[in-house]
Amino acid sequence: MTLIGFLVLTALVIAMGTRSTARYEAERAETSPGLATRRSR
Repeated sequence: MTLIGFLVLTALVIAMGTRSTARYEAERAETSPGLATRRSR
């Protein structure tokens, strides 16, 4: 039971982080279109 709870919480954290990152990338692309396509090396 503990393992199942741990896995559920881990999946929730990963899902929330993915959505937050996608939202950040979308907002950054709107404000500065030139920087969204350029990758730093």
